[in-house]
Amino acid sequence: MIRPKLLYSLFLLFLFLTSSISAQDNQLQSYTLEDGLPQSQVYDILQDEKGYLWLGTQGGGLSRFNGEEFKVWNEDNGLLSNYIFSLAQSNDTLFIGTRRGFSIKYKENFTNYEGPKINKIILLNNRILLATNIGLYEFKKKNGIGKVNI
Repeated sequence: MIRPKLLYSLFLLFLFLTSSISAQDNQLQSYTLEDGLPQSQVYDILQDEKGYLWLGTQGGGLSRFNGEEFKVWNEDNGLLSNYIFSLAQSNDTLFIGTRRGFSIKYKENFTNYEGPKINKIILLNNRILLATNIGLYEFKKKNGIGKVNI
């Protein structure tokens, strides 16, 4: 026969576990093309300090989600390429790694730098590093994109 103390302890443990499980009310929401997502394949996601989600897609360009609707930027709006592989942000500036190089979005304007496909953007010690299939590059405001010799 189980001792009363052990039975009581198991009962309290059961109550504790079930109450913590029921307290979690996480909801998962999926979004599709019908909801305004410009492309179903998303390569990178970034959340900015305002809470917006920025999505880099395969062929659909750049999308910003405010929790209710998507706003889309693509080649027609000045983006270098609709194929986005990496996103990074510093202050009000969004850095975008694309299939055809590097785009910088500040407010509603894009500045584009043609080059190799950017797989990943790394912000490190006030430097903007760009990882590509053919090596590491660095973006400098004065000089644009240059190869980093390692």
